[in-house]
Amino acid sequence: MSIAWASARQVKRKPLESLGQTKPEHFGEALRAAAIAEFGSGKAFAKAVGVSPGRISQIVNGREEIEATTLGKLLGTFTLPHLQERVHAAWTRQFAPRPESEDDYSDPADGLLRILALTEAGLPVRALDLARTWQVRTTNEPRWYAFSQHVVELSLRLAKVSSALAEVQNMESVAISKGDRLQMANVLWLKGLVLRNLDRATAKMLSEAHRDAVQFTEAYDITSQTLPGIEEQLARDFALHLVMLNERRPLPYEALRYALKLVSDSVDQGLDGVLLAHALEIRARIEIALGQATKAEDTLEEVESISVSRATDVSEATMISQAKILIARGDQDEAKSILERVAEISFSRMNLHHQDVAEQLLSRLLLGQR
Repeated sequence: MSIAWASARQVKRKPLESLGQTKPEHFGEALRAAAIAEFGSGKAFAKAVGVSPGRISQIVNGREEIEATTLGKLLGTFTLPHLQERVHAAWTRQFAPRPESEDDYSDPADGLLRILALTEAGLPVRALDLARTWQVRTTNEPRWYAFSQHVVELSLRLAKVSSALAEVQNMESVAISKGDRLQMANVLWLKGLVLRNLDRATAKMLSEAHRDAVQFTEAYDITSQTLPGIEEQLARDFALHLVMLNERRPLPYEALRYALKLVSDSVDQGLDGVLLAHALEIRARIEIALGQATKAEDTLEEVESISVSRATDVSEATMISQAKILIARGDQDEAKSILERVAEISFSRMNLHHQDVAEQLLSRLLLGQR
């Protein structure tokens, strides 16, 4: 959860209809359905296209942006016009260059709302494009940082970790050149967020990133009064860091108890909305790690009682935690069912990060691992 998401939710959100958006069909979904309808299987479709089944799987699974030339080759393989139209329409919504309009650039606040609406509608590629465009257009420094942060978070949602890291480094360079201590503190927090999404990030790298952020905020007396939410956010992040370490190799009980205290203290600060939902979801993860399944269920019920935008990814994370509770209780069949739904929902929303988390956990279950 980010400061940018939290601040944007405080602005009255416009309905998707007013932004010209409807629930789209993901390009991969449209292509898969069309391929099966005409060719019977992905393997047969791949043969007709003249590529390997693995290449078609990459395209269908949404791990890349599809260029117009690739689209042309795919469309040329189909002989049924309605299937061509279906695939083309899905590609246009998801990948086609976005025509500029006055609504997109009339006001930065509307730009932030539109980015959230596009993300919620399952169009993060377009949201990322709009964030980058606003990032270049705006001359207001706070707005520039806000759009830059959206670029980071949307890149992570699309599993583009290197792009997110490059953007954080760009923000860091600007903050240093401007002598902007508040944004530097935010950038140091963001760096830790990106590293957590890096498969090969070591425990030492994560710990050092957290230490650097904390030491910087303390050295310059940066608090939640000067940078809203920074203290609570750093505490929750460290708790999440401990949970992730525990998933790699069990930590001492005291470490998990300390993580629970950190996130509970954060909740006690009187958080609301998205910030509270994320804090509670992290607390549930820690309770699961401590073997407190019943408490974790109660905590997840609190999360579900909070109304938040789908763009925040809370629902996907909550469902994954529910699956972990079922796994701990030995109900693997129901856990598999939930994880399959998470993977499907995340895919339809182009939330590739949580899709990968669900797929990895599901794969371990299928291999008999817990």
